[in-house]
Amino acid sequence: MFVREKKSGKIAKILLEETAPDSAIFSGPFALDWKTTESGDIEAFVIEEVNRYNDKALSNVTSEIQSGKIKPSPLFMRAKDGVKQVDVYDTKVQADRARSLFENQLKQVQLAAQSNKIKPLQTEQAAAVAKDLEREQMFKKMANEAVEREAVRLRLEQLEAQRMTQLKKEAAEFSAAEKTRRNAEADELGRKGMAAYNAGDFKEAEEAFSKSLTLNPNSRSYHFMYGVSLYRNEKFNESLVALKMSPPNPINPSEKSYYIGLVHYRLKEYASAKEAFHAAQKGGDPVLAPSATFYNGLILMSEEKYNASKEAFEWVLDNSKDPALDKQAEENIELIARYIEAQKMAAQKWTINGSLGAGYDSNILFAPDGEASQGLSTDDGGFRTSASGDVNYRIFYKPASELSAKATAYYMYSVDSKFASADPFQVTASLPYLLKGNWLQKGYSLQLTPGYESLYMDANDTGTRDEIQKTVSGTADLVLVMREDWYAGYTFDVRQEDSLLSSAADDNLDATKVTLKTQQTFVLGKDKKRALIASAGLSLADAKGKNKTYNRIDLGAIYATPAKKWKDTNLIYGLSVYTLDYNKSSDSRKDNNFSLLAGFSRPLTKLWNFGVNATYTNNASSTDAYQYSQYALMSTFSFNWVK
Repeated sequence: MFVREKKSGKIAKILLEETAPDSAIFSGPFALDWKTTESGDIEAFVIEEVNRYNDKALSNVTSEIQSGKIKPSPLFMRAKDGVKQVDVYDTKVQADRARSLFENQLKQVQLAAQSNKIKPLQTEQAAAVAKDLEREQMFKKMANEAVEREAVRLRLEQLEAQRMTQLKKEAAEFSAAEKTRRNAEADELGRKGMAAYNAGDFKEAEEAFSKSLTLNPNSRSYHFMYGVSLYRNEKFNESLVALKMSPPNPINPSEKSYYIGLVHYRLKEYASAKEAFHAAQKGGDPVLAPSATFYNGLILMSEEKYNASKEAFEWVLDNSKDPALDKQAEENIELIARYIEAQKMAAQKWTINGSLGAGYDSNILFAPDGEASQGLSTDDGGFRTSASGDVNYRIFYKPASELSAKATAYYMYSVDSKFASADPFQVTASLPYLLKGNWLQKGYSLQLTPGYESLYMDANDTGTRDEIQKTVSGTADLVLVMREDWYAGYTFDVRQEDSLLSSAADDNLDATKVTLKTQQTFVLGKDKKRALIASAGLSLADAKGKNKTYNRIDLGAIYATPAKKWKDTNLIYGLSVYTLDYNKSSDSRKDNNFSLLAGFSRPLTKLWNFGVNATYTNNASSTDAYQYSQYALMSTFSFNWVK
């Protein structure tokens, strides 16, 4: 190759070597000390048939270049890795296309460099900003790689066009008999390739089609199948070149666009893939159009364009006749709904829940350790009101994790002042951290919750509620999705309780409590509107006072079902039992407790709900002061507010 500087007329000879055997790609280093070395300042002349070692022949070439007998080839110069590179093409169209690709790549690199200068904000939005930047960088990297591949394909296309031109030129010089022989052999190879293609042996099909096209370059009957075979053999760049050079299919024009889309999709060149799939959709083929639209839906979903993706999958459902494709589209629509819901949740920072209750308790218990069912019996009842609420602020939210700060309060008030000493006021602060994902091929959520709790009661009957107990706790809640209709929950809870009440050494309430429990939820019925919840638990309390050390075993079941006669009303029925053993106490106290529950709830508005619960409890204790039976009726108004 010869290079000439336009202004000075200086000519330089560059020796090229084939980069690999039969690659038809030639390259060579060069060093120029010209002041002007931009694309518009130089010309390139590719001389194919000249003896590079013949000085006279080379001198003649130089003279013909200077006189204008040899015309320059289209080119453009670019910098790659700090080194000037000259790309030479057969036609101006090819050179302009390559220049456009390079300029687009340069813009992408500049944008990426600018983005890299952005510093994450030191606010609660930092995680979201970092995620957006990460996605942006990923797509820019993909765009840069796509431009590089397109430049390679442009060169391959140029070389293939040159090869086919040369083959046609050689074929024109064959005798009639040789042409007949070669065409017959090409047809036989084409039929062999089609047999392998239909059998799914794409390696053999590729080889047969390639030989057929070489023997008869004027026939393009197998060019499309050759391109598909290259795709099946994961030779994606070569496949795109062959597919684009193949003639249109008069029977099914969509097929070419569809496979071009598939190749771009496999290369993650999503912009080009969407364009090709859209063309295949417009073709209206009953099989290819829904499949192409399905792929476009996947691309849009990966770009987090959920509404557009949902529309694509809905189009598939309306037009596809493939049950398997329909099922995948339905699953993706459900997945998109969860993604959209997750986006909404990510935007929701505050959650406030609250309830107001009023009812009658036939036997109000005094429980200074916070364990309401284990308290002293008063054998007297009265009307009581309650109020509870919690405020939850989501510090950050991701699809796989979230961290919140939560404050909870519970307040009980007895109408008759003689029960004031049995009314608790409890305040809790916690930091729930939730993880979600898959484990052992099952979906799971794991919540880790450190917390601090204060209990206030008028234990000394002074008319004021004082802090009588403070607790530091840590809880781990694991939920596994065992099946679509079975959720398994497991809880491990550790509490360090510090009692502020004065007491004898044997009655000291300071304790370390450990609880292990499980809750198995089974969703029942085809409509999945009923549920059975079975629970079991073991609690161990190691108190400083031997009379307050115990172990407790719990069993329970709750059945929830919609009411048949009352719309939007849910009914619940429950049974729970426990055994309680104060095995170190001086009175060897043992309790056997069972409780029955029945109730209903129904929404009043989007914000408010109303419910009524009735319970009956019987506690058989070896210590008379703790033996009781009790029934209670409580109505509640509750609300849930999210912003």
